[in-house]
Amino acid sequence: MSIAKALKTDEGIARSSHFDLAAAPLKQHDVYTVTVDGKEQTVFTVLVDGGALAPPTTTDPCRQPTNASFVLLQLQRSQTAKVVVSLQQSDVRSQEAEAVLRPAPVCGPAPPIVRRADGKAGQPHWQFDVQVPGRWVLEIGGRFEQATLAAGLMIFAEYIDDSPPPEVAKSVTYFAPGVHRLPLQPSWHLDGEGRGMQLVNNSVVYLAPGAVVLGSLVGNYVSNVTVRGAGILAAAFLPKAAAPCTAATPATSCRNNCSASHGIFIDGGRNITIEGITIVQATNWNVFLKSASNVRIDRLKIVGWKIYNDGIDLSSSDDVVIADSFIRSDDDSVSIKGTDRNRNAENIIVRNSILFNQAHGNCMEVCAYCCVPLCPACMCLADTLLCHFVDRVRAQLRTSSQHHFRQQRVLAPKRKRGVNSQRWPSAGQRDPLHQHRSAHASVAKL
Repeated sequence: MSIAKALKTDEGIARSSHFDLAAAPLKQHDVYTVTVDGKEQTVFTVLVDGGALAPPTTTDPCRQPTNASFVLLQLQRSQTAKVVVSLQQSDVRSQEAEAVLRPAPVCGPAPPIVRRADGKAGQPHWQFDVQVPGRWVLEIGGRFEQATLAAGLMIFAEYIDDSPPPEVAKSVTYFAPGVHRLPLQPSWHLDGEGRGMQLVNNSVVYLAPGAVVLGSLVGNYVSNVTVRGAGILAAAFLPKAAAPCTAATPATSCRNNCSASHGIFIDGGRNITIEGITIVQATNWNVFLKSASNVRIDRLKIVGWKIYNDGIDLSSSDDVVIADSFIRSDDDSVSIKGTDRNRNAENIIVRNSILFNQAHGNCMEVCAYCCVPLCPACMCLADTLLCHFVDRVRAQLRTSSQHHFRQQRVLAPKRKRGVNSQRWPSAGQRDPLHQHRSAHASVAKL
């Protein structure tokens, strides 16, 4: 069906903006074939950093990106899904290779066991049973090796949404299955086609399973905003399309000429929820929350491909929970910054998530930024985050004014509350996620 809704654009409120719904699915990856209970699934092709497969050179600091693939699986509760993965293009090594789902979590259920399956000659098949949600990389013929992990199939399995919002409602922007192009936003100076949508107060943006949305979601001083669903948000360009900064310009231009499109950017937000969606093909930080409070990010999947392509950047934000998420970035996976001298960055928890860091950046970074010096509030944040993140971790703390790195080993740190800790509600008052006492996250560090 065609969905039309009034959207805020450069010219104000558009009378009607029709989203382009493609009847046929996007033509995607021709290397993997995935079936669930005999039904073929769409395997999407996106860019990732090519440095894992081809080391960087001095003349190409941004590296030429390469392709990787992922599949989104929808699970029925209390049922077992039989998944079969076939490799269409194989060599002698892969035909004889075993496959494993990575990583094994520190806590929670182990990933399904992968078995060889019968298939056509020259096309290796592997199968496994999925009963509960999970986010994994299928590593074929490797043992935590950089190249085999980088080229592995990313598998994101989630329960079917039992309570989607109504398709027609005043506060809901509903993207049905198909390809949607957001309105053009010339004054935003975005990459690619330059498309985006303004988020508004007390609203829900829903990406249904099978929806692919091209453009950025931007909010300024908004509250009570939810972005959720099982669809894909392609910030600057669609899956399998050429990157705007590599098609006709040198790869090094990705530093300055291709760094404008976030997946989600909210400046001054409160009561923000991001759940379930997959963000790909951004040219800047995938999720950038600046001066935001009371944020819940759950089951978010991010696949980055270039330098400055951080996963989640939290700038002078507080009361944030990131849980059960998969963040593959070519820069920092989770970065906590201080950009406002009058606002602390504190009370941020990362729980039970996979941080898949590639060539640049860190799995986690706590730093000053934009000439705001490292302050006690940032240190309190580091202790708070690391206490909930892993028992032993090496954190990098950067001061922007001096442009150098200092490493500090944190071993089972005590939680420090910060100067505004009285604003932090108790576990039962704020969010059910706080009642979960897991203090670990699974980290895939290449």
